[in-house]
Amino acid sequence: MSSHFTYWSRQEDKQFEQALVLFPEKTPNRWEKISSYAPGKSWHEVRKHYEDLVHDVLKEELVEAVKVPIQMGLLEWSK
Repeated sequence: MSSHFTYWSRQEDKQFEQALVLFPEKTPNRWEKISSYAPGKSWHEVRKHYEDLVHDVLKEELVEAVKVPIQMGLLEWSK
C-alpha cells in the first residue's frame, strides 16, 4: 500500500462529488468515468480519495456513537 498523498482542491472536490452523483455505484467503469471529472487524477487516485472519504465518515460516526453515551454517563472512559 502506498503512502502517496494527492492534494485535492475545493474545486476538484466539488467536481468529484458531482461525478459521484452522475455515476452511481453500479456504473460500469465508474472510477474511470469519475476520473474524467478530476483532470490530472488517475482512476486509482479517484478511488483512493473516495475510500479515504468513506473511512473519515465512518470514523466520525463511530466517534459520535461513543461520545453520546459517555456524555450521558452510560459508558465510562478508561485508559
